[in-house]
Amino acid sequence: LERQRRQPQQEPEAAQAVAMAATPPPTLKKMRALAAALIVLLFWSGALASPAPLLENLSLDHYSAPGPYHMAAPLMVDAPKTSAFRQSYGYAPVAVYFPTDNPGGTALADPKKTPDDTFHVIGFAHGAGSAAEFYTGLYAHLVSHGFIVVSVRNMAPVPATLGDDMCHGLAWILAEGDGTGPYGKESMFYGRIGQAGGGTMGHS
Repeated sequence: LERQRRQPQQEPEAAQAVAMAATPPPTLKKMRALAAALIVLLFWSGALASPAPLLENLSLDHYSAPGPYHMAAPLMVDAPKTSAFRQSYGYAPVAVYFPTDNPGGTALADPKKTPDDTFHVIGFAHGAGSAAEFYTGLYAHLVSHGFIVVSVRNMAPVPATLGDDMCHGLAWILAEGDGTGPYGKESMFYGRIGQAGGGTMGHS
């Protein structure tokens, strides 16, 4: 009893910090399950509105396991801030992660393994103060299921700026997909980007 009285009592904030430090990091299985849930949430509205739902007959178990594609090295893009969303001067630095058919491949994969024969796009904004590369494992899992991830590379951790740059990056990849982008119909993305549905996600 005397020893208990002598032991210093932790402040609530300190106790919370110790508990957080003792919490084990999420396992790869948990991260994949989270990615699966995010995919369903991101595209659920599109599935409800579409006559041919993107997620028809596909379950969380399907998306929690790795998909059939591999991830190429990111394509670094300076997307012009000329899209319809909050037009401005300059460029939005983004990285585009896309699927390939083989490990180490550099060419865009054949989208025939996806539900609607196109690759749908997910915009991603990293947490303020975090490096975008911290989420590479999440990008790889999403890409393995036939999604293209447009990741913001803005070094200024301002939420509004990150959101703006994400929108400009998404506008760039969608334009490449419909042939109105800088590379026109010569773009490897032409005709392979799903224009009917996409998603945005991030971390803070």
